Amino acid sequence: MSQHTKKMGIRIALGAHSKDIYRAVLGSSGRPVAIGLLIGLAITVAAWLAVAPLLSEVEFAVKALDPINYAMTAILLARVALAAMLIPARRATRVDLVMVLRDE
Repeated sequence: MSQHTKKMGIRIALGAHSKDIYRAVLGSSGRPVAIGLLIGLAITVAAWLAVAPLLSEVEFAVKALDPINYAMTAILLARVALAAMLIPARRATRVDLVMVLRDE
């Protein structure tokens, strides 16, 4: 986001509201997070199904295709990613407009 600070500052100077800046930051950062979660979920399911026959003799409390565990893990990772996106978004909304415009 530090590379886009000038662009966000100019948007604010031209009348963009804070929610517009948050939407831009979360939109551009949210897509890769969602794609990564889906790819990770697919790889995890495939790995569990490949390893499950080898572990058939051992009892686990977690089943290979337990949707609650997958959902809770995805929610936790999405929350961490959201927190990581909100910090630069907040910083972008509080940029000093005079400094940004002076640098241009």
